[in-house]
Amino acid sequence: MFRKIGTWIRSNREWHRRHREAWAASPPDAFQRHCEHELTAALRPLGISFAERREEHDGCEVAITARLHGASLGSRQVFVQIYAGGASLNGQDVDLRFEELDALTPDDLSTAFVASVVAEVGSMSAP
Repeated sequence: MFRKIGTWIRSNREWHRRHREAWAASPPDAFQRHCEHELTAALRPLGISFAERREEHDGCEVAITARLHGASLGSRQVFVQIYAGGASLNGQDVDLRFEELDALTPDDLSTAFVASVVAEVGSMSAP
């Protein structure tokens, strides 16, 4: 049993070391720019785009925020927020939150977020 715990601890330490290195090597806004680019490209075939896109500064960080717009959403209000180390999709009956520690690298986090948003939005039909 102790051998399994020791293996888990070493594995956990290695994951966190690789995680810190990957995120430290990425410029502060790289995740945001990459995630936004990948998300807009993935939503385009669904007929969904960013409306009212803004860069909001809260004194500590910059967030890219936008309302999603498309016929399949109808009047449903769905919003995306992309931060330096996370992203979320919020609106009627949806609350997806992804944070830096959810993924090993910025690219992994972006890929997971984009896939989840496409699946969620793709399953919505106009009310």
